[in-house]
Amino acid sequence: MSSGTATAPGKIVLSGEYAVLGNAPAIAMAVNRRAVASIVTTPQPSATDTQLLASVCQELGIERSELNVLQDTDAFYSAQDRSGRKLGIGSSAALTVALCRLLAPAEIEEGALLQVAHAAHRRFQGDAGSGVDIATSVTGGLLCYRREPVWRRSLAWPSGLHYKVLWSGVAASTVAKIDKLQRQEHKDSVARLASVAETMADCWMSGNGAAVLSAHVEYLAALRQFDSDHQLGVFAAGHDALCIAAETLGLAYKPCGAGGGDIGIALSNDTDILDQFVAQARAAGFLPLDLQLDPQGVSDA
Repeated sequence: MSSGTATAPGKIVLSGEYAVLGNAPAIAMAVNRRAVASIVTTPQPSATDTQLLASVCQELGIERSELNVLQDTDAFYSAQDRSGRKLGIGSSAALTVALCRLLAPAEIEEGALLQVAHAAHRRFQGDAGSGVDIATSVTGGLLCYRREPVWRRSLAWPSGLHYKVLWSGVAASTVAKIDKLQRQEHKDSVARLASVAETMADCWMSGNGAAVLSAHVEYLAALRQFDSDHQLGVFAAGHDALCIAAETLGLAYKPCGAGGGDIGIALSNDTDILDQFVAQARAAGFLPLDLQLDPQGVSDA
């Protein structure tokens, strides 16, 4: 068990969303909003459903009634929005990882921690999800991930590639979208999305920012066709309009993860053009977020 407090970062999926469920590679980045789990001496109000703690305890074989655990995901709420809405950057996965680090034996290896956290999170979510969010929260930084067997590789951020994360202000449920997808007959666009996810992963792993931007055009087209075929609404909540605006300016923009709201990311090798795009996005109702790549994965605080 940890000394008393553990923290883990949230995440953003940069490519491979949905395709990762079929074992295509996903690229994700940890971001500097961290969930915190702490052992406290007296019972405290929890920031999340007690079912998550119960899922972690079941996987670790721990008696939950003996624990007083403070679960803090305050950092996952927008400080730039007075409504107190939560950002879609993997708070439950980050908290799961922090809880597992807190409650697991102190000597547990990273690979074993990842396995336990993934199992606990799937138990909590009803067996949904690929595990990319868990892997990113455990590892930190920029990550390439495959689902089966679990494979991950830490990457350096491509030199000269700049980014800005934008928030639609509209919540989106990853679990609901995955459930909808799994209840449908898959179209040919599933295979195409998997193929371009492989290309995108190769570009990210090369460290070549220009290659990432170039490959993004085909990736976005494949994601659009996949979305149209399966009616998931990936580009809803204003993302479609921002994709068109980005194309006009000559930069890359995409919704992240499940899409249909929540988070999108703009990528460019030109900071002036990126700033121009952010101004347009703000005018369209999106909020730029002060999210940065977090190189630190799960840790004892």
